[in-house]
Amino acid sequence: MDALQLSWLVQLVKIDGVIDDAEEIIIRRIARNAGIDLGQLAEPGGFDNLDDSDKVRLFYQCMLLAAVDGELSASEIDFLKGLGKSLGINADNQEKALEMLENGQVDLSPEQISDLLN
Repeated sequence: MDALQLSWLVQLVKIDGVIDDAEEIIIRRIARNAGIDLGQLAEPGGFDNLDDSDKVRLFYQCMLLAAVDGELSASEIDFLKGLGKSLGINADNQEKALEMLENGQVDLSPEQISDLLN
């Protein structure tokens, strides 16, 4: 996890205006494990330096983080759709992934994850 990816995760937890305790714990743990100071984190930028697998991983990590509090808000869904579009994940695959998430299926197989970019 690099600072760019973490900055997108932070934006996601802020999107609905409520930072759940579990979300905060996860963000802090990721930052600590990656050696990133949350106080020095910049606004998220572009994705030019991410390869396809990193893009899918970022989308998947955001999906998991959105689901950690047990509910998906409309703002989280909109955020994920916008992020998916920016990452080059086609709309049909985004919908499939979000439908799985809404149905409680967050443990995607490697094949399902790689299918997100196809």
